Formats: sequence, C-alpha cells, structure tokens
Amino acid sequence: MKKKDSRAGQQDSSTITVPKMRGEQRTLLASGAPATTGCQSCGQAGHDHNAVASRSAWSGLVYAVGSIHPEFPSPGVEKEFAQAAGSALTGAEADINLLREVLDDSENSYLGRHLCWIFSMQHTDAFVLIPRGDAEIAKLLQSLPPPGAEGVHNVVVGQSGTPNPNCTVPGLPSVTFEQLLTFTSSEFSEGIMDIDRGTASDSDNEAESGTSDASSRDQDKAVVGDLFNRLIRRSDNWGTSDEHRALNYIALRYPQFYSAILAGRREGKTLASVEAFPAASTERRVIAVRATLRNRHTDIIERYRCLVDVTEVFPFLVSSLERTYD
Repeated sequence: MKKKDSRAGQQDSSTITVPKMRGEQRTLLASGAPATTGCQSCGQAGHDHNAVASRSAWSGLVYAVGSIHPEFPSPGVEKEFAQAAGSALTGAEADINLLREVLDDSENSYLGRHLCWIFSMQHTDAFVLIPRGDAEIAKLLQSLPPPGAEGVHNVVVGQSGTPNPNCTVPGLPSVTFEQLLTFTSSEFSEGIMDIDRGTASDSDNEAESGTSDASSRDQDKAVVGDLFNRLIRRSDNWGTSDEHRALNYIALRYPQFYSAILAGRREGKTLASVEAFPAASTERRVIAVRATLRNRHTDIIERYRCLVDVTEVFPFLVSSLERTYD
C-alpha cells in the first residue's frame, strides 16, 4: 500500500478512532484479547506482573503458551499510526487487518518497532516481546488472530532480552524470541489424534465407519483438550520455571504423552494428576514429568514418567514415557 498524504483531502488524524495508548483504558489492536488497564493494574489481584519479574527460579529462559496483542506506548506513536493509515481508517474500530495493511507497506515498517508487543497468559500481561528485526515483526503480525477468532494459542520460546526503549512497561520483563508458534485448539487436537491413530488416512476411514467411532473420536478429542489445558493453565505457569517449561514442552512437543492417556481411557483409567519435579542430574537441569492414572473399576494406581532437559533455551526429551514405581 502506498503511503497516503493525510493532507490531501483526508480526515484529520486527530478525529480518527484508533486503539488508545498504554496507561489508559484502551482498545487493543488485536481482537480477542481482553482489554485491561495498562500498568494501573499492577499489584491488583490477578495482575501481579512483578510475580514474573521477581521469580528467583527464573533462569531467564521462557517456554510459554498464551496470546499476543500489540499496543501503542505513547500518543506520538498512536498519531503516527493514524497518519500512516490515512483514509484506510473508515470505521470506528481499527482491527488486525488494518494493522497488517499499514505495516505491510515497507515505508511503514518502522512503526512495528515502536509498538508494544505484549504476551499475556490467563488474561494477565506477562512479558514484552522484543522483535530484533523486520522479519520478526512480520512473524508477530502473522501470529495475531483475525477479529472474532477463538481458541487461538501463541507459543513463545526465548529468553530475557534488553528492553526496547520505545516500550518500557513497569513490572513486565522483556523477552526476545527464538521461536514463535500459532495454532488453534481444534488444529492441535486433530493433529494429536491423527498421530495417535497412526495416519490421517486412518481417521478418514474411521469417519466412514459409523456414529460409534465418531462418538469415540469426540471423546478422545475432549480428553486431548482437557489434558492440554491441564498442563499449560496451572495458576502460576508463566513458562519461566524449569518445571513449567518442561510441562509446556510436553504439552506441545510430545504427542506420545497424549497417546498414553488416551490408551488409559480406553482401558477404564482416568488421569489423577500430572507432576513435574527436578530429577537427579550431575551437570544439566533435568525435570521429571510424572502422570498418575487410576483405574475407575479397581482403584489401582499406575504411574508413568518421562525426563525433559531444560538446561538450554530449547528443551528436549531425555527419556520417553515409561512405567515407574516411585
């Protein structure tokens, strides 16, 4: 899109309705994220941003699941965005499509470096994401859901970084990201189930085999969704401690964990608990993730455990899930 001259027969930018800046009750650029009250919410119940920054267990590494939304850090950036958008702002709300339209113009790419890219978890702002170049700004844009979209998850894998002078938010640590993933709950569940059933073609055959199989698939899908939420949505899971990084890694990158729980369900077992704790290790930081299953008919308990190395920015599996008796 060509940069429009706001002086040539266009609406004055001061009258254009755009998302408000941080520090006011603002409308977020990204639809679907809850509107909150800037840093005025710091210290209130459910919004203790310092809980992230002050965690003594944080090694500076992040493996977090949440959502991303951009905000204007100042009136100057807000007005500059309005001027760059020009006549493209035709409604009362600036949505994510408008943001993409403006920033897709190479002449406006500088604006992406002046926005605050906020990463939130469970309706609470947690980090400020720091893009290191235009390519990462493009990734951030692609990660934003369209207006009205539901069940969209963003995953950030990275580490603490130097704060962006254009966007400093008291109480929120700055994070540079090495990996940024975006998917919907439905896409994730379907992908896990395709792996569990062997191949996607097996799923196609299953869809033709009758309502009983369709019902079983719906039940499996519900189990997958419940387990995913159970792993990532613990009350204090910011994706910064070793234990939570291990749990989030298992939730996202180890489909066999889901397969084991699904197999247990078909045998009449339910998931009683999932725990994460440090495992014995001499040089590296290794976390044991243990799942406890209970037989609904006999009440017999079974435990399974896998090990995840979280020493570096990218966690990895050390040992696969196996029966344990500890």
